[in-house]
Amino acid sequence: MSGPLLELRSVSRRFGGLLALSEVSFQVQAGELVGVIGPNGAGKSTLFNAIVQLIPPSSGQVLYQGRDITGWPVNRVVASGITKTSQMVQVFGEMTVLENVLIGALLHQRRLDLARRQAIEDLEFIGLAPRAELPARDLTLADRARLELARALAVRPRLLMIDEVMAGLTEAEVGEMLDRLRAMNRERGITLLVIEHNMRAVMEVSQRVLAFEQGRLIADGDPSSVSRDPQVVEAYLGMG
Repeated sequence: MSGPLLELRSVSRRFGGLLALSEVSFQVQAGELVGVIGPNGAGKSTLFNAIVQLIPPSSGQVLYQGRDITGWPVNRVVASGITKTSQMVQVFGEMTVLENVLIGALLHQRRLDLARRQAIEDLEFIGLAPRAELPARDLTLADRARLELARALAVRPRLLMIDEVMAGLTEAEVGEMLDRLRAMNRERGITLLVIEHNMRAVMEVSQRVLAFEQGRLIADGDPSSVSRDPQVVEAYLGMG
């Protein structure tokens, strides 16, 4: 495949009089690990929802593998290879950890035995295999975050968008989660877009960073240059 894996062309999203995204344009190449930063209300989650067509753009285009997917049904977008985690971790509490992941595996693997084998492999990859038979409601916050990643892996995405999966985790748990993200990117070849408020974490794990303020993309570059950008310093760090 030539060209970017994902491309946004002048994407805007309005909610009545509120402009949540304003003329957002950028590209993501296959294999990249891209951080997405910005203060609360900057439009980061709306961006992810617009890409996956959960909240389609009011104007502009979303292209995936060179195809315009704007307006596609969400299930078609997911089947094409794009998925996202939820900002608020949502698990099926009454089901086991394994069953939570099995649901995703069955989206593309119709044989139950093969889907189960794949789900177990995903849990091993994420580090949750020892808890496979536990009810999901009994997991710690950190393990729920891991389960969210395992469920996303189960649908076999090429592009995975992760929305603040590290919120509320300890420093050690954040470090472990960063290792999992790197492994997903390097070992499984998944392109990642990661929203994260933990500045140290997002700068450490990202190859490139997109910074947003009030629905606008204000910076796009390597972590070092974006962290020194005057607009980012003022908007995101509240300094300057």
